[in-house]
Amino acid sequence: MCGEPHRFIHIFDTSAVGSLVTGLTTRQGKRPVKEVVRGIVKLIQALESHDTNKQIEPSTLMQKILILTAIPHGLRLDKEIREIEEAILRATNRDLFEIEIRTAVRPRDIRRAIAEEQPQIVHFCGHGEPDGSLLLEDDGGNNKPVSPEALAFLFKLHADYVKCVLLNACYSEQAAMAISQYINYVIGMNNPIQDKAAITFAQGFYDGLGYKNSGNQDLFQRAFDEGMVAIQLESLSQGEIPVFKKTLN
Repeated sequence: MCGEPHRFIHIFDTSAVGSLVTGLTTRQGKRPVKEVVRGIVKLIQALESHDTNKQIEPSTLMQKILILTAIPHGLRLDKEIREIEEAILRATNRDLFEIEIRTAVRPRDIRRAIAEEQPQIVHFCGHGEPDGSLLLEDDGGNNKPVSPEALAFLFKLHADYVKCVLLNACYSEQAAMAISQYINYVIGMNNPIQDKAAITFAQGFYDGLGYKNSGNQDLFQRAFDEGMVAIQLESLSQGEIPVFKKTLN
């Protein structure tokens, strides 16, 4: 047969394969097919033009965000989720993002959700304890503390595809430190954080995640910095509470 030879793309970053599969298998009804196609085209273009000896920038890959909520008790978790969704809708690369939400999560729910969804970003919003535990729920809807060590072991199982974990809960720095043994980018809070500050940080973070990237910026560092600026511009007094744990191999 005559014609243009077939082109083969050598992919050295396996997360690119997973991202492409995610785009191809996204359920209809939850994400328009044309958006999936646009995302796949962008990914293929990025792969073709990329130096295959280097890692592919996360900004060119499909990013699934898994939002986990538990024990609201006065928190405006619905508002936080809405702000995240609106930030992604405003994003320049919005067709590269997908959001999955799980509410009232119990320990087995969070374990199953991460395994089933295989997200690149995991966002927890809820309460934390002074010892670094996150409060999930038991079968009766009561508080169920989960220790930083247990969370670290959980994310160790998913280090192949989870790139960033955001623990938007009070006292979550200890859990962030534990998780950062296995995940490159983890954000926690070093003190109690007010609801308004937590929501403002999340809004800024996802705004930053969705902005056009020059290619020279660290995607998650840029998003964290945007969250910090959002708090400061609102003149909130809790601008030193979010902490960023970055561990690059």
